[in-house]
Amino acid sequence: MLSIGVLMVSPGGQPLEGMEKVLAVLEEAVVSGGAVLSERRWVPDELAQIRKEIRLLSDQRKLDVVLTLGGVGMRPRDKVPEATTELLERPLPGLAELLRLSGMQKSRQAALSRGVVGLRGSTLIINLGSSETAVLEGYGAISPLFAYIFEDKPNGWV
Repeated sequence: MLSIGVLMVSPGGQPLEGMEKVLAVLEEAVVSGGAVLSERRWVPDELAQIRKEIRLLSDQRKLDVVLTLGGVGMRPRDKVPEATTELLERPLPGLAELLRLSGMQKSRQAALSRGVVGLRGSTLIINLGSSETAVLEGYGAISPLFAYIFEDKPNGWV
């Protein structure tokens, strides 16, 4: 069973309005896909804090998947792609493009996402937006590939 952690990024690390509903819907999707949502963490939109939390979830907790929610836009405070890129050992740009493509089918604004996807050790890190649509569309686009992505995971990738 895959273990999935969610890192929610927001100003001051405070819960965003409506995020509890997004998390509930995401958890339903995770569980229905046979995985478990084992970590939920809030972090301020600061590079050092974002990197620290990603390292915790990937290096120490050894989660299979880390989903970051928020901080992927064009605003100066949107720093998640930079924090994630610094930590990735194996970028997966095709999956980031899949996220944007699936999102653009609902809204052109998805083209503005700077989210990245890749591996750190044996953890798949996926940057998603914070809206319910971005989270569900993004997770729905990539999760069908988990069986292939993780088929050799018991032996690790790196």
